[in-house]
Amino acid sequence: MKKSLVWVLALTMILGLVALTGCGGGGSDTGSTGDTGTEYTAENPLVIRIGFLNAPTDSSVKSGEQWAQMLSEKSDGRIEVQVFASGELGSAREEYQALRDGTIEAASLIPGTIAGFDPRYELTSLPGLFVDEETAVQFDRNGFLGQEMEKYFEENGLIRLVPGEPNFYYFFTTDKAGAIGSMDEMKGKKMRIPESPMLKEFFEDAGSIPTPMAWGEIYTSLQRNVIDGTVGNLVWSIAAKFHEVATNIDMVNVQYTPSDWLFSKKAWDKIPADLQQIILDSVPEIQAIAAENWNTEVENNKKMLEEQGVKLIEPTEQQQKEWQQACFAIWKDYAVQVWGQDMVDQLDQEIINAQ
Repeated sequence: MKKSLVWVLALTMILGLVALTGCGGGGSDTGSTGDTGTEYTAENPLVIRIGFLNAPTDSSVKSGEQWAQMLSEKSDGRIEVQVFASGELGSAREEYQALRDGTIEAASLIPGTIAGFDPRYELTSLPGLFVDEETAVQFDRNGFLGQEMEKYFEENGLIRLVPGEPNFYYFFTTDKAGAIGSMDEMKGKKMRIPESPMLKEFFEDAGSIPTPMAWGEIYTSLQRNVIDGTVGNLVWSIAAKFHEVATNIDMVNVQYTPSDWLFSKKAWDKIPADLQQIILDSVPEIQAIAAENWNTEVENNKKMLEEQGVKLIEPTEQQQKEWQQACFAIWKDYAVQVWGQDMVDQLDQEIINAQ
């Protein structure tokens, strides 16, 4: 009986040692273990997939590729960012849902395309809210609006990791329709707009005819005068060559629509603390790079448009302010319904009528 007990104890010790060896116990100076128990090394890196709806040549996608290189270097290869362009990970709505479910880690998304899930996402995209890039960046990244946006995302299981580029939408219109630089000139115009509940109501209230349409149909619809114009920016819309058939571009600030880099909260919570910190430390640098890449492409495109004879109309400061006031008068009642009277009063005092 005693002999049998000795064998049992010996066998138990052997199995215990085998189990410890098989689980890789003991740790490593170059590895990081997350909530899943996985050890991340250069040979077995943490994989972060980030989806972009833009073409591979777009400055946003290039910024994503620079972020991938940056994080690989900063983590000694323990973080691998995989960049997917042209909607390879799904549509905006599909990517958003995947982020909430934790089935992808990150995506670059425009507020209007996901406002169907939460209309509050369009707070910083209210038409005419910002008269220039400096004001937009001030309030969206460092002010109360940025804090509100981060709260909305957090409530939906997302982290706004990198606030997007300084992206403004302008009016692109055909020769037949003429330029739009004021509220009166919007009336009766049939305009293609991005998917946005708020923007649809705004255009209707302004007397325009908002027209939903797939991105791939815009060029031929402009060419055939099916629509009078579209709203777009000086990066994606130029890449799509809308300026060839909509040769009036009035740069009144229709909307500020940054593509925020959002991270899944479920995925984030599984990342080891040291790798989380490396990612967070990279944010200011990649944000600056993304903004520089965007602005460089905008300036290059402006020069190209001028050389091609496209009418690029830049409003004066006074005209921008008049546009802002006219927009506020249209959307303020809608904004009260979505964000409340206190928020609208704060927008009025600190941005619209700030001294």
